[in-house]
Amino acid sequence: MRRNDPAQMADLLTAIRDESKGALGELRAIVGLLTQPEEAAAPLEPTPGLGRLDDLVLSFGRAGLTVEVVRQGEECFIPSAVDVTGYRIIQEALTNVRKHAGVHTARVGIHFRPDSLSITVDNDGLAGWRPPNGGGTGRGLIGTRERVAAVGGTAEIATRPQRGFLVAARLPLNRTGTAQPAGRADDRP
Repeated sequence: MRRNDPAQMADLLTAIRDESKGALGELRAIVGLLTQPEEAAAPLEPTPGLGRLDDLVLSFGRAGLTVEVVRQGEECFIPSAVDVTGYRIIQEALTNVRKHAGVHTARVGIHFRPDSLSITVDNDGLAGWRPPNGGGTGRGLIGTRERVAAVGGTAEIATRPQRGFLVAARLPLNRTGTAQPAGRADDRP
């Protein structure tokens, strides 16, 4: 992306605005539930899950990151906590690729198994590349590990031996909870 290209900058700003609005809305809903549980209003939009993955990929495309998504296995119903966790893993990993990898492509793998959902996000980032204005805080990766642990899953987050970075998670599907169909967009009010 060229900093001097107004069209690309406008697209990037639009993508940032759209993602920020969604994140702020979710944060308001969470804070409202935590501070006033008996008076909390229902969120206006459903919490994003894997059914909104195409929208997420499209938003990163507008920001200059080409994302290839490969789905394997038979799609199935998954617990809502796992659905949201899967979406957030992908969102955080793609954000890191966009900000820190120095590349313009990434791969997302989603493998449906009878008892688990495996998610991988990787890229061929340059070894030792760092963004010009410093790196991140690492809180996103810590949050990813915490989300995965909260649903009883496992995560691997590491640089790849060749080059690039890998985020891989295996999330169990045997927990009880409200199931959401994977791979379909949520109904909007």
